[in-house]
Amino acid sequence: MSVQRAHREAYDILLSNHPEGAERERQLKRFEAGALAQSARDLFVRELDQATWLELRRAVGERIQTLDAARAEVALASGQRFPFRKDPGGKWGWGYAGLAEQGEQVKRRAAADLDLIRTNAADHERAAAREQAR
Repeated sequence: MSVQRAHREAYDILLSNHPEGAERERQLKRFEAGALAQSARDLFVRELDQATWLELRRAVGERIQTLDAARAEVALASGQRFPFRKDPGGKWGWGYAGLAEQGEQVKRRAAADLDLIRTNAADHERAAAREQAR
């Protein structure tokens, strides 16, 4: 949800504050998927690597080994393991946790990108105000 929100705001800022041109179009394309996604779930599904989906599908139906009250894993015959974690609040139950680190990296990048877009937009506004003042 954080990524979708950041991409949506960055997209809106680019549309309203960034001068037209190739750079603006490149940036708009970069944030378009998140900005136009119907939900954070849709964005996640669209951007998840197909190979990861295939691995997860193979794991479905495999035997789950509970490690403790909050962790479990599915071990494939190949030796590959798929980690699962239980939601501490109990609202969501169990979920696949193999993408947690990658998800945090994507979220941090989206937040940094948004900060940069905001800074650039402010720079463009100041430059436009100076031009009008002349």
